[in-house]
Amino acid sequence: MENYELKLYTPFDQPSFNFTQKIVKFISEHSTEFNNKQSKIRISIDYAMKDIATSLGGYIITLCHKGEMIGVSILNKSGLSGIMSEYILSHMAIHQKYSKMNEFQDMLLKKTLEICKGDVTFLIKANNPMIDTCVDRGFEYQRLEMVYLKSNEEQDTHTELKSQQAM
Repeated sequence: MENYELKLYTPFDQPSFNFTQKIVKFISEHSTEFNNKQSKIRISIDYAMKDIATSLGGYIITLCHKGEMIGVSILNKSGLSGIMSEYILSHMAIHQKYSKMNEFQDMLLKKTLEICKGDVTFLIKANNPMIDTCVDRGFEYQRLEMVYLKSNEEQDTHTELKSQQAM
């Protein structure tokens, strides 16, 4: 497509602080996923850019047109090659006004998959508009994810203790 720019960011070629903030805000506003809290998006970026000591790195890909961000994806290396996918596509968002236009989804997903040197897992909700594009690109349904959130247990315990103290 004409006049569209796909840009790859790596731990060695990172986006500026201000552009990183723009990415966080963009994903927060345009993602349909459960994990679009700005703090979680920022952590995903920090892992991709190796700004966290234990991270293995990853990539950020942006799709822009005349300075306007249309889409962004964040890939994190999992370190689980041979057990699970080598990459986790932790965030992918297309601007809401372009979300029904499959060519933008396809363009961003194609570039995202091209740079990976291994398998990719993308955890998305059942109603995500990207599903058809993912299936067209070769993604398969493989498992149902169940997550136990330790933070919920701590919150429940705290609430239960407060209730007992009130008696």
